[in-house]
Amino acid sequence: MVVKTVLMVLLGYLSGSVSYAIIISRLVAGKDIRTLGNRNAGTMNVLRSVGKGWGVLVGVLDGVKSLAPMLVARLLWFPDMSASHFLIVVAVGIAALLGHWKP
Repeated sequence: MVVKTVLMVLLGYLSGSVSYAIIISRLVAGKDIRTLGNRNAGTMNVLRSVGKGWGVLVGVLDGVKSLAPMLVARLLWFPDMSASHFLIVVAVGIAALLGHWKP
């Protein structure tokens, strides 16, 4: 149980640390988003500097990167959702947020 918890929290953090703004801007524009616009690697800068559709995609992917590890923890590892398992799933989501803020 402890190993599962640590692995899921680590997965959440790693998922959160992926910068889709940098990845999408490199693939689409061939440039680093941190050198364009306001130099922020965020959704709004991609939207303004690369395109609206790409900005929306980055926003959706940023949302999914915290939701996906929580769903994996919930559905695959903790199908019998008890109160302690709920807290583990919440910890996975918090780890994803921390990975997003401090990769």
